[in-house]
Amino acid sequence: MKNARDLRVYLVWKTCRLPNEETGRLFGMRYSAISHILSSMRIRMQMETDLQAGYCHIYLLCKM
Repeated sequence: MKNARDLRVYLVWKTCRLPNEETGRLFGMRYSAISHILSSMRIRMQMETDLQAGYCHIYLLCKM
C-alpha cells in the first residue's frame, strides 16, 4: 500500500536523518522519488490527523 510505504519512508528519513539517496537505497528507490514522497508527506502530515496519529504511533514503538 502506497500510503504505508510513504509513511515508512518519512519515518526512516525523519528519525535516521539520512540523505535522500541513502533512504532511497533502503527502499529500492531513486533519490528523486524519495524527494517527491517527502515533499508530499510534509504537506499531508499537516493536513491529515490520521496520518499524524499513525506516524506518532510508529515513532513511539521505535523509541521503546
